[in-house]
Amino acid sequence: MFGSGNAEAAGTHGSCIAGAVKDTNASALESGLEMTTKYFNVVQPSSIGDSISRILNNISEKGISGRPKAVTLSLEIFSLCIEDGTISPVLSSLETALSKTKAVKHKQSIASSLLSLVESFGAPVFDFKQVVSLVSKLVQESDDKVRKSARAVVVAFYQFAGEGVIASIKAKDVKSSTIAEIQKECETSPPLPEPTRKVKGSEATTAGPKAAAAVQASMAASLYEEAEAQPVLKFLPKNFHSVVGDPKAKWSEKNGLVQEYLMPHVTSKKLQPDDYSELAKTMKRCLSDPNVAMTALACKVLLNLCKGLRNHFSREIRLLYPSLLDLMKEKKTAVSVPLQDTLFTVFEHDIVNIQDVQDDLLKASGDKVTLVRLGVASLIERCASSVASNPEKCAKLMKATSQLMTKVLNEDQDSGVKEAASRACCQFVNILGVDNCPFLNHLAPKTRERIASGQTAAPPATSRRPATARGAVGKSLSSSQLKKSTSSVKAIQQPAPQQEEASLSKSDAEAKLHEVLEQINYSGGAGSLIQGFSSKAMKERLSTATQLRESND
Repeated sequence: MFGSGNAEAAGTHGSCIAGAVKDTNASALESGLEMTTKYFNVVQPSSIGDSISRILNNISEKGISGRPKAVTLSLEIFSLCIEDGTISPVLSSLETALSKTKAVKHKQSIASSLLSLVESFGAPVFDFKQVVSLVSKLVQESDDKVRKSARAVVVAFYQFAGEGVIASIKAKDVKSSTIAEIQKECETSPPLPEPTRKVKGSEATTAGPKAAAAVQASMAASLYEEAEAQPVLKFLPKNFHSVVGDPKAKWSEKNGLVQEYLMPHVTSKKLQPDDYSELAKTMKRCLSDPNVAMTALACKVLLNLCKGLRNHFSREIRLLYPSLLDLMKEKKTAVSVPLQDTLFTVFEHDIVNIQDVQDDLLKASGDKVTLVRLGVASLIERCASSVASNPEKCAKLMKATSQLMTKVLNEDQDSGVKEAASRACCQFVNILGVDNCPFLNHLAPKTRERIASGQTAAPPATSRRPATARGAVGKSLSSSQLKKSTSSVKAIQQPAPQQEEASLSKSDAEAKLHEVLEQINYSGGAGSLIQGFSSKAMKERLSTATQLRESND
């Protein structure tokens, strides 16, 4: 009868099972639970439709608070459901039972059942939002056994994903004293053993970076959903757009308006949906502002709008996308960092479908400015790294960017751009497998073999110039010029040695100086390079050497 696995018959059996697992007679209840265990060993729990919720609710109400045999059978039924992928109904049934019961023993059974399931399958298997909802109630119960089991569940998630777990519990208005107990236990508990069971058909690991990323993403989504949406536009003065969007207006006036009326509100975790089209147009004008500080400020505003509005900002950010890609030519980190973060946030939260911007990305990958091409390749690499625990999203990204990656690896002449593209492709191969990456067939044989084996293109041994350098390479130093520069450096009164700078031998010092002077000539100025060195001695050496270089020219 059970072995037929017929879905229609399974649906009919559901009502019978639901009644059998709520019997008030202890022996009859155990018989009903034993029958259900055998039934779910041959019939998928998900195949019996809506009856599964009634069955699990009855087990959470009666089975887990019964005699030891009933408890063991109840946990086995829960485990069979989780193995089948029926996870959410199990957690929902425990939370429903908790909301109905006042019996301390029953609450202890609910908390211990949750802990047992988390230990058996690992934290990443469960929806973090559901777990937080349940645990935040259990940790505030008066019974110490209930609180202890609940804290152990929090520890399991903490060991996978870190401090964000405690922040999520705290957001549920849990007492500060309880939070302190949780914090202490999380920091002092030994590592948990490896999970002993897993969801059928799932190859996802329950340990390591992928698992942590999955839990962290669930935590972030939970915190965002729970946050209260804050208004933005109502705080803007009437002259905001006319002044901030005017390229001729004074920087101090524009900056003052943004810092006083906009930034304090867009930095909220969740923003109130509204018509942001005019604000987006103003920010677009700021992106091309002659003052780079205004451009950087606009990037930060857009980053916060993407984080706070997410899909509610999709139309506006889609219109701005080509302008943002073009802005990658800006080498100043004050612009490039928030710019890259903005574009990544768009992908991370699916604000714009990656397929909708693949043409923009492809066009930017052929830009004559190297920094734009490098920025696009680096963006795709970052996006690919972020979806290690989400093969489905990774496959969409690969499909949308495979033509771009092929073009870069086959045609681009810059080693830095090709290196970033290679790393992105290696991520695709690692996550999806060689057979699921058809773009490999369009690469040169050596490149295909290297990426398929997980190796990226090695940078040229002679190239040590920063990616943001500009201008053409100047003439090389003659041996006499190098000797003059080196001897002048020797004459400088050197302070106490600092780390490796003072431990250079004579030949090493000459090589180091030659390399640095080459970079000075290449980038058109020594200021930024000199500031990059930690010791006063090296700064003096470089300053003197630069003056000699200019006098020799």
